[in-house]
Amino acid sequence: MQKIATTILFAMAAISAMGQLSAVAHFESSYSAKPWGRPLESEDQARHLRGADLSHIAVEVDYAFARGWSAAAELQVEHGLGAVPAIDPIGSRQTNVSIEQMWIRKDFGTAFGLTLGKVGVTIGGLNFADLPDDYLGVYAPIGESAVVPGGWHRYGLMASGELTHWSYEAAVYVPLTSAQYSGMWLAENELNARLGAAARIDNYSIDGLHLGASGFWGQYHPDGAAPLTVGVAAVDADYTRGRLRGRAGAVYGHRRAGGRGANAIGGDMELGVDIMPAMVADNGGELFVFGRYDAFSLPADGARTVRHRLSAGADWFPIPHLVIKAEWAWCRASTIGIAIGYVGHFGR
Repeated sequence: MQKIATTILFAMAAISAMGQLSAVAHFESSYSAKPWGRPLESEDQARHLRGADLSHIAVEVDYAFARGWSAAAELQVEHGLGAVPAIDPIGSRQTNVSIEQMWIRKDFGTAFGLTLGKVGVTIGGLNFADLPDDYLGVYAPIGESAVVPGGWHRYGLMASGELTHWSYEAAVYVPLTSAQYSGMWLAENELNARLGAAARIDNYSIDGLHLGASGFWGQYHPDGAAPLTVGVAAVDADYTRGRLRGRAGAVYGHRRAGGRGANAIGGDMELGVDIMPAMVADNGGELFVFGRYDAFSLPADGARTVRHRLSAGADWFPIPHLVIKAEWAWCRASTIGIAIGYVGHFGR
């Protein structure tokens, strides 16, 4: 499949003179370390905290044909820990190469279009906006990523469009059997194993404010076990105006099998202020000083695993779309983290 995606990327680039070609390339690399704080629970955890790194590179190419037709493909390379390093940095380092997106689309005007292929499942703020310059801090929203997969994509058919200050998505997904995100409470192999459906609606009526609500439903039929039904509901919001920037989101997941159910909840909120104008008159870029709170609650062997994470730091944008991040965080132990990220948009 990687060869197929790579071939598509080069083919779309080769025929760019026949239509409109655009590309988005982004990378991010982060590192966290434990400089002080209470002792960790194990030597393995301490070892990984001294080098909990995560590197991520992705390239997406979009090609607009005539008469409302378009196509896209995205290839991603990710290297890091199997667990969520900001919460539980335990696990072996892994390098994964995957096709994140590969689809063809037909637009029938701005109000309605159909997309067929491997598309994003935009449940929650994490899956709606997860590029390095979309959030403040070293890690993407952690409370959400503990409950549902981040960078969630599935094969299916999606209808979407825009209506004045609104946009919407509604999709059905075909069965799959791969397990790429087994570290999450709602593992993707469970979410992919039977027909699924998702919907999302977004509002932009107030200048600078975006509000979103989304949901997912699916069934999983493991061999020799009771059918499992999964439901997810999420809300998210972000605000950007002047020197102020904020973001918040919450996700609720429920799974039921054999008459027994379990639920999980996660969320996050962040607020940042650009202090660069007070320090440098011109050409200093943006420097957001921020505070952030992440939390989740998951069922675990008859009890619950609850985590709260507080972080504060600064995100510096010396030029648009290039960000250098630094933060201090506390979640059962104090850590510091640094990251660099870039999102490049190219087109013709």
